[in-house]
Amino acid sequence: MMKKSTRLLLRVCFFLGIIQGGWYNTIYAQTNSDNSSKSAQIPLKSALNKVSAIYGTQFVYERSLLEGKTTGVDVEAMKKSGVEEVLKSVLYPNNLLFLYVDKNHYTIISRDNKDSSPVSPATGESTFLSSVSEMRTVNGRVEDDLKRPVVGATIYVANTKAVSGTNANGEFSIQVPLTGGTLLFSHVGFNTKEIPLSTATHYEVSLEMKIEELMEVEIVSTGYQNLPKERATGSFSTITAKELEKIPVPNIAQRLEGNVPGLLLTIGESDNSFLYTTTSNKLYTGVENANTSLSMALRGRNTINSNQAPLLVIDGFPSQLDIRNLNPNDIEQITVLKDAAAASIWGVRAANGVIVVTTKKGASLSAPRISFSVMSSISGKPRLSSLPIMNSAQMIDVEQELIQKKLLNDPYNVAYALPITSAAEWIFRARRGTITTDQRDSALNVLRNINGYDQIQQYLLQKAVSQQYNLSMSGGHDGYTFYIGGSFSNERSYAVGTSGDRYTLTVNQDFKLFKKVVLTTSLRATLFDQKNNGLGLTPLAGYSATTFMPYNLLKDANGQSINYARGYYSQVTDSFEKQGYLNWKYNYLDELRLSDNTIKDNNYSANIGLNIPVYKGITISGQYYLEKAYVKNRIFQSVETYYTRDLINTYTSISSTGALSYGIPKGGVLTYNNYGSDNYSLRGQINYTSTFNSQHLISALAGAEIRQTWITGDGNKLYGYNDDNLLSVPVPSQTATSFQGYSVSIPSAQSVLDRRNRFLSYFANASYTLKNKYILSGSVRYDDYNNFGLDRKYRAIPLWSTGMAWNLSEENFMHKFSSWLDNLKLRATYGFNGNISLSSSPFTRIALMGTDNMTQLPYASIITPANPALRWEKTRVLNFGLDYSLFQGRLGGSFEVFYKRSTDLLADFPVNPTYLGSNISSVTRNAGFMNGHGVEIALNGVIVRSNDFQWNASFIMSYNTHKVTDSRYAVATSRLQTAGNLGALINYPVDNLFVFRWAGLDDAGKSTIYNEKGEVIKSAVYSASAIQSLNDLKYAGRITPQYFGSFNHTIKYKRLTFFIQTVYKMGYVFMQPYSPMSTSRYGGVGYSLYNTIDKRWRQAGDEATTNVPGLVQGTYGNIYYQYSDINVEKGDHIRLREASLGYTIPERWFGRVPVKGVTITGVVRNLGILWRANKAGIDPDFIPNVGTSNLQLPPSTSYGLNLNANF
Repeated sequence: MMKKSTRLLLRVCFFLGIIQGGWYNTIYAQTNSDNSSKSAQIPLKSALNKVSAIYGTQFVYERSLLEGKTTGVDVEAMKKSGVEEVLKSVLYPNNLLFLYVDKNHYTIISRDNKDSSPVSPATGESTFLSSVSEMRTVNGRVEDDLKRPVVGATIYVANTKAVSGTNANGEFSIQVPLTGGTLLFSHVGFNTKEIPLSTATHYEVSLEMKIEELMEVEIVSTGYQNLPKERATGSFSTITAKELEKIPVPNIAQRLEGNVPGLLLTIGESDNSFLYTTTSNKLYTGVENANTSLSMALRGRNTINSNQAPLLVIDGFPSQLDIRNLNPNDIEQITVLKDAAAASIWGVRAANGVIVVTTKKGASLSAPRISFSVMSSISGKPRLSSLPIMNSAQMIDVEQELIQKKLLNDPYNVAYALPITSAAEWIFRARRGTITTDQRDSALNVLRNINGYDQIQQYLLQKAVSQQYNLSMSGGHDGYTFYIGGSFSNERSYAVGTSGDRYTLTVNQDFKLFKKVVLTTSLRATLFDQKNNGLGLTPLAGYSATTFMPYNLLKDANGQSINYARGYYSQVTDSFEKQGYLNWKYNYLDELRLSDNTIKDNNYSANIGLNIPVYKGITISGQYYLEKAYVKNRIFQSVETYYTRDLINTYTSISSTGALSYGIPKGGVLTYNNYGSDNYSLRGQINYTSTFNSQHLISALAGAEIRQTWITGDGNKLYGYNDDNLLSVPVPSQTATSFQGYSVSIPSAQSVLDRRNRFLSYFANASYTLKNKYILSGSVRYDDYNNFGLDRKYRAIPLWSTGMAWNLSEENFMHKFSSWLDNLKLRATYGFNGNISLSSSPFTRIALMGTDNMTQLPYASIITPANPALRWEKTRVLNFGLDYSLFQGRLGGSFEVFYKRSTDLLADFPVNPTYLGSNISSVTRNAGFMNGHGVEIALNGVIVRSNDFQWNASFIMSYNTHKVTDSRYAVATSRLQTAGNLGALINYPVDNLFVFRWAGLDDAGKSTIYNEKGEVIKSAVYSASAIQSLNDLKYAGRITPQYFGSFNHTIKYKRLTFFIQTVYKMGYVFMQPYSPMSTSRYGGVGYSLYNTIDKRWRQAGDEATTNVPGLVQGTYGNIYYQYSDINVEKGDHIRLREASLGYTIPERWFGRVPVKGVTITGVVRNLGILWRANKAGIDPDFIPNVGTSNLQLPPSTSYGLNLNANF
């Protein structure tokens, strides 16, 4: 009986399907003629845009579906009807259907697509039904790659008549053969999928969307509101989670490289992403990019001395934390706000742009969705061979010449003499007569054949390794959704002993109360545990008598680590050690073993919000955001470390009887610094959206916000510290007698920080859209800030912007181009943004400097004098934009032009030192003015598109420049003598580079240059007034790129995906690195390792074949060469940043395991420079500044493997 009922029900369903498919158009045509309003024929796409503007709907459809189709329905006249009634009137006559997905989202499909199945149910019915007894029922769910249900998908069994479809939840049920068979899943806009049938009765299926073939309304977020991009007048760039996944690095900032027009990312670390200076620097200085290995600048420079980094907004609130705190896998979308109309809603922090991060939310699913991913990469060891440094033989030749010219003196029997190298020691021993010249030459020949750099590579450097594990779960139902994501990341630097861990947790929840009220909560935590114990390249970073020489070794032939004299000549330290002083030698490997420098950086945030609809189109919302950061930096140096031994010895005196008196107790030294940040924001907001007369759409918001940032900190240095019992020994006096018999102050690191900044803001934003063609927007914000004292005229500032847009493709006269023109939109905006500097204050700031040796009382100095007229920096921005899409989405992009005028910039203003003290020659005032402009181009194209093969390409080009128009800054004549970057000069960019005009070497091997008149200036007459004016120098260009961008390619073939990213920088210069041997009249040398020195002038006549000065006393003769125009190099280059190949494993491979998708991707990063303009072979992003703390090696190629699985 049951089987008969089932067969009867199936017959009825098939019969009704035939009736609907064959008769519906006729029936609807009759009803439509009576009920819908008629108007002139317009493109169907234009009608759908009007529907979106009136009802706020979003559509997904294949571009080709609308091509050539029109409608005579007057959408605006049907406003009183429901949206689905309007859609029926517009779509059904064009043989199109619509499917409701979720949250006012609709999918548009062809009736032919829906009605056609592999075999017509009408003709195949008897065959199918006659074999029901040989069938079984399976069910399941179909979703897209974002875990959303796919509605209206067609499911059928290959080689049978069985067919079914998915409901509103993406669920299906279908009868299949008892054994064998294949299920096929198809849907408009998705790739067809095949799954072999197993014994399972439930199937979870994920379909891959054909992104390039779909039209979807793109949503941009300002942090205060979400709006369709087609209604936006401002300049936005949006990066989705899908795009972020292509760059598998733990720091989200690096994933933005090459994806945002106008955003210049500078990466200073070659092998890690989050393992850099902690947020304590940012907390203390108030500058996002303070001393970190990564910096960002959006649309060039807007300021001279203030913060240059974009404002970071996370889920609607400004964050004081570093962007590295975010787990990229928790991010749904990033929107970058670039012009005044986009960013002015954020007021005083928006002059440098805004990066708005939206984290992932839950979705109403039938069951929770779980995602798991693993990323692992390894890089090759840094190659010291890429450094421009001398070998042992070259260095020994230099030392012999230094001694021969008496530029390096014998330290023997000289009180407190500086150390010398082992090569110099052999030479001086022969001169003293303690060894023969043959012994000297034999010893030097041994040293000439040693390559000490190999031991640095072997013992101090390693392969960098990075690992990241992510686990997330999302789900919910109509009344509650959630997203929970956690991750663990580990990075091991190329420096042995330097590593770090990062733990992140994100919990986002949405509660629907009383069916309409929405309560949102968000919790985030990021914990860093970092060890900075590596020496890395620091042995080569010195520029002194103790620089690691190319023939130095870390271990001898017996495997024993080697000691070196560090502070004083070995004869000096040996004599003190015999009197009871601690060992005064330095051992590289012992220091590496004993180093104990740790950083714990814990960051937490919580957000709670309530959204209440109060009337038609009106909602009110309230949000509270809390953010806390705790940073603890602990450096423990035991008594075995050189630092502690040297400190104790330095502050230990010896009496006439030989008794030692310790100014600093024996034991370890603990230096600690603790910082905390406690920030909160409270916001109330009212939102209004309404449509009038089917033509007018108004969207507005207004609100108020209070915000506070409270930064505290303390630090100290504890002597005689025992790391086992945690006890230290108090120092009875702040002064002590040194080993030389002088009274000296004992170093103190005691510090206290307490800074609180408060903001009060009122804001409003509104936009008006007419006929979905013309858009007018405006925003205003009033900011009040306590850092500017009590005078409201300096403390408070109104900032505003306005914008307009014209959707030309909606105009009737453009419809004739609709066959190839998808979209064309013009935009224009103008407005004001602001900027602040947390390091400036209207009040006098002083600092305790120590204890006076005579009075034993503390003394202080003025750090910054009072500035009662301190006020905001302001930037006016004028922006023009063009957005376009052609050939059914095959070609699209944007073109932007902007102009900026910055006023009241904080700049150094020269003052007479007699007024404020000898240490203050300038004060910071709102004295700067700057103009800038730029162009941004984004181009996206589909080169090839077929069912199995797709090739997409994108190109980004950004150009920006600026110049200072007034700074009240007069560069000092003494500053001109060293050239380089001279700061804020009128009619020049801030990132300027000035150099000397090279005139060659004289017959003594000394540098000569030309002045403005072409007269030769010799270094022999170098003085503070040799260069009289700026015109005596030559402007070489900018030191930051004017042009930059990327080429990206994504190629898909069936289940394979290949991605390649190339980035480029153009239009800037840099100085070829060089530093001379630093010699003094006292016979000491600061060694430079640059191999350029091997090409130096040695004798008369060499000036005809070389430009490198000879070895002379002092550095004046070398400065002219070091900063001359012959050493200026172009920084232009093209870099192959990444290439990856991914494969999506068929679900049938997993059998009964409920896996919905597994992708394995191999990634290669930092593949090298494809082209560079400079002939020196230098990587402009990693200039080898040997002898400085900025020494960096070019990045080694890294190889990674990623696994992503969804359940």
